Amino acid sequence: NGLALLSVEATAGDLTVTRGAGQILSDAPIRLSGARIDVAGVVRGTAVTAAATDFELEIRATEIAAVTGDVQTNGSILVAGSHGVVIYDTTLVAHGPGQRIVIESDSDVTIGLLDASGPVAVQRGAVLQATAGLEIRAAGVADISAGSGLLAGDDDASIEIEAGELHLAGALYAGAELGVNNAAVWTGRRAHISITAADLVELGGDSVDLAGFPVEVGGSLQATGAIHVDATLGSVRVSEPSLIRSDARAGGALSSPWGAT
Repeated sequence: NGLALLSVEATAGDLTVTRGAGQILSDAPIRLSGARIDVAGVVRGTAVTAAATDFELEIRATEIAAVTGDVQTNGSILVAGSHGVVIYDTTLVAHGPGQRIVIESDSDVTIGLLDASGPVAVQRGAVLQATAGLEIRAAGVADISAGSGLLAGDDDASIEIEAGELHLAGALYAGAELGVNNAAVWTGRRAHISITAADLVELGGDSVDLAGFPVEVGGSLQATGAIHVDATLGSVRVSEPSLIRSDARAGGALSSPWGAT
């Protein structure tokens, strides 16, 4: 019999997978848990269980969960941090058919950030890609910065965000996957986006150019199915450079929404 579970736990302290040297490789489901978790290295998981609702990679922090490494699995991924989740400078991919990525926090979820620690400010984005769907659940603010992309590529895939507030200067693609040259390639029909915020939904924000000078950027929502945006008690703001587009044929990249005809 093979390994049933690879579990690494730091009950009351930090769990760190260091950049450059740290690697976690497993053909069994992986569970990382601790007070503060920093995944800056490589995580590869090839396990896919029969259950459709479980996760083959779980990263659970009772305080902060940070992912800045290279994380790729065949199965579904959960990243949870009670006091916050921070994901940047990384690629987080669930490759297998019917798999999803879920990010959740009782506080804020930050995907991508503006790094002003050096002599020149740098935008550090993140790519999150799953086949069946992506979910972000943040009791506080969900911030998806410029240079960050969330993609779900299967037919009927979904990207769903529930937050107190959403600030989006990155891009959401429902029905697409990342192709060569980091360009979105449309692959899935009837894929939808659903955004629900208690207060504010804001598309567009600030970033920097290659020289580190401030620039205004737009946020984008693109899908081959429906797009639903609801600010329950607040407002929706869409800046001039921002884009909301629902196109069943993805500009001609796809045939009929119901398949080839």
